[in-house]
Amino acid sequence: MGKLPQRRLFIVLCVLLVAVTLWIYWQTLGFQFTHHDDNLYVTDNPDIKNGISWKTVKSAFTCKVPGMWMPLLWMSYSLDYALGELDPQVYH
Repeated sequence: MGKLPQRRLFIVLCVLLVAVTLWIYWQTLGFQFTHHDDNLYVTDNPDIKNGISWKTVKSAFTCKVPGMWMPLLWMSYSLDYALGELDPQVYH
């Protein structure tokens, strides 16, 4: 196989992968928060409701709720909250 057909195949596979991924996850835009752990991480978490600030960064690196250390997750949730507050579509 020459380089051009291999490159075309690669591009087609990448486009197909992106299309399938979008098709699968598009339905999540209509989902609501779950009662499994979204209350701990998002809806009842006062640390993420401060927006993006030094206080948020400090709490992200010092907080251990619910017993796990996840600073990037907390900062990501803070950014999501700043963009859409409690709109589940922003988080999905």
